[in-house]
Amino acid sequence: MPAQDLFLRESKSFQIIINEGRKSFSPHFILYTIERTDTKCRARLGIIVPKKTVSLASKRNRIKRVLREIWRSKRKDADNKDYLLMVKKDVFKKTYDQICEELNKSFNKFLS
Repeated sequence: MPAQDLFLRESKSFQIIINEGRKSFSPHFILYTIERTDTKCRARLGIIVPKKTVSLASKRNRIKRVLREIWRSKRKDADNKDYLLMVKKDVFKKTYDQICEELNKSFNKFLS
């Protein structure tokens, strides 16, 4: 499946999810989700790393790469929803395993 089918990149989609979706909070992330009507596609993920939270572009890009990799490896068979992940603070200081664990807890709130 092409990468564009796994990820959200349009600000219009982000606004819809933020305005109409459900929220879950964790120490370093806010996870929004919304149910999709199109049942043929797999779940998609959008990532927001605000410049105010992480000032250096290299760190913002690294965080996004790590989060996309976690999404690809852990949520291949996720349900028919769109997710939007917003980074809150100092996540770049965490290890890969710590980020994985925190995200799994957030995703499991919506899956159960």
